[in-house]
Amino acid sequence: MIIKVQEEENIETALYENGRDQIEKIFQDVKKGKSFSLNPVSEVISGIVDSLFAGDHLVRRALYSKTKGFDLPSHLLNVCIFATEIGIALNYNRDDLERLGLAAIIHDIGMAGVPENIIKKPGKLNDEEFDTVKRHPEEGVKILNKFSEDNLWISEIILQEHERFNGRGYPKGLKGNEIHEFALIIGIADVYEALTHHRFQRKNLPPFDSMKEILSAERASFPEKVIKALMSKLPVFPVGTIVRLNSKEIAIVVSTDSISPFRPAVEILFDPQGRKPATRRKINLKENPLLYIISLVSEEDIHSQ
Repeated sequence: MIIKVQEEENIETALYENGRDQIEKIFQDVKKGKSFSLNPVSEVISGIVDSLFAGDHLVRRALYSKTKGFDLPSHLLNVCIFATEIGIALNYNRDDLERLGLAAIIHDIGMAGVPENIIKKPGKLNDEEFDTVKRHPEEGVKILNKFSEDNLWISEIILQEHERFNGRGYPKGLKGNEIHEFALIIGIADVYEALTHHRFQRKNLPPFDSMKEILSAERASFPEKVIKALMSKLPVFPVGTIVRLNSKEIAIVVSTDSISPFRPAVEILFDPQGRKPATRRKINLKENPLLYIISLVSEEDIHSQ
């Protein structure tokens, strides 16, 4: 069983690295003023869809991908994986999942024209720099129209990816049903990816805190069904997360529930007095309404027990 899991993880790693390499090649071609084909990444996306239907190895790979600062190809691949997972939750058919994934994997292609000193700036962008970044959807459409004429249907989605359901997005301030659903899915996947990964300006947040941020700050930005799909398919408490319960016990998450993402199954590591239990005890929080998670616990805190 362990060998089989390792083989699956090796396959997902190879798929992930190939996808990142293909995206990197597209950006290199764009910067050189060369035309490009999306056929290689289309093959990657087909593999992504197969993988996501088979299990969540690739989601964990995307969630815990390690990059310093901002690595654009990795970001695009992660957004593609998260967006496709949301599409699965919305019961998209195979063709729509692959179209969604293709749009997601190049949604930020306009960033190819943004200077590196802006992308990698460690502090807050000034107004001029931010305006440069905000032009990337329109620049992306220009790139697609010039270098990849076979995929012009993606232009609408690229242009709308930063539009928001409440009309507070850009570049046109569209709202509600004026925005393509693919763009809204990619938009929320983009927000989730940005929150859960390190940036030059800030550290990443754990999935739990990222979900809380989306629910508090972005609830009006996306349709309710898209937010619910995000929460049902992407982990609030990934397996292996260490948490503190309201009983003051410390536990590790051993399985998750897509219907009740905030109430996973846990195994108790320490009792309220900080002692290790004599026997292993698992609790399904979904079936124990009086118990709930109050905070995350760091590994450093565990070692100090």
